[in-house]
Amino acid sequence: MKQTATTRSKFIARWSERGYEKGETQQFWIELLTDVLGIADASSWLTFEQHVPNIGFIDARIPRTKVLIEQKSALLDLFRVLNTPLALRDAYLEPELAAFPYVNGGLFREETPIPPFTPRLRQLILKKRCARLQLG
Repeated sequence: MKQTATTRSKFIARWSERGYEKGETQQFWIELLTDVLGIADASSWLTFEQHVPNIGFIDARIPRTKVLIEQKSALLDLFRVLNTPLALRDAYLEPELAAFPYVNGGLFREETPIPPFTPRLRQLILKKRCARLQLG
């Protein structure tokens, strides 16, 4: 399916005032991959609500591209790991998190609040970023 600006605009219009994280995450990501990015079998690319011990659940994951989609909380856990020297990390830290290097220099020192993913924020992201995609 050829992706066009019209296709992207329709996707943006459909999702502008929607997006309940717990109830619509799966539909949003499948439609984004299918309708905007043109991936015919998007549901076979994605896993949803995968449990990660000591962290909770990852909203979505695309295993073949090694992409994690976390719409909020797991990012804070990752930032804590990046700010913790290897020798000071929890001995029971999950291997997936332990694999990340220590990032010296204070980049992740301060806890940065992550704003809620509101309909207004979603609309801004969709309009600004999806409009720049040069597909088709």
